[in-house]
Amino acid sequence: REAAINVVIPGLMLRRLKKGNLPIKSLIPNNEDKEKFAKRCKSDTVLLYDEGSSERQDSGAGSVLALLLHKLRDDGCEAYFLEGGFSKFQSEYPEHCQTSLEHSACPNSSPPVSVLGLGGLRISTDCLSDSGDRKST
Repeated sequence: REAAINVVIPGLMLRRLKKGNLPIKSLIPNNEDKEKFAKRCKSDTVLLYDEGSSERQDSGAGSVLALLLHKLRDDGCEAYFLEGGFSKFQSEYPEHCQTSLEHSACPNSSPPVSVLGLGGLRISTDCLSDSGDRKST
């Protein structure tokens, strides 16, 4: 089973992404994860989610999730996002969620359908300010 790839988008990178000056894979900090993503993004389904987009605007047309979804689809990926985030999905469908402990306890279980997730999506606070060119902490 593949783990989610965590993505953090500082304000400067978000602006470049919006302008089309930044490829999606450059948002992935780990080289191993970049390679996995590059190999699998066109053959597997990409599932975007954050912890909990509680308000409709968080997943609306102008949101970061919507921007990433649009960019992934433009790149030829089959991509979707969980409306309401992972927290909502986990509360509504706990039988489809595993913790690391549960997964390691069942090594002989059948492999799941391949889904490449960009989990733990966070936007640093600098993207909300005018001085978005500084590094996040």
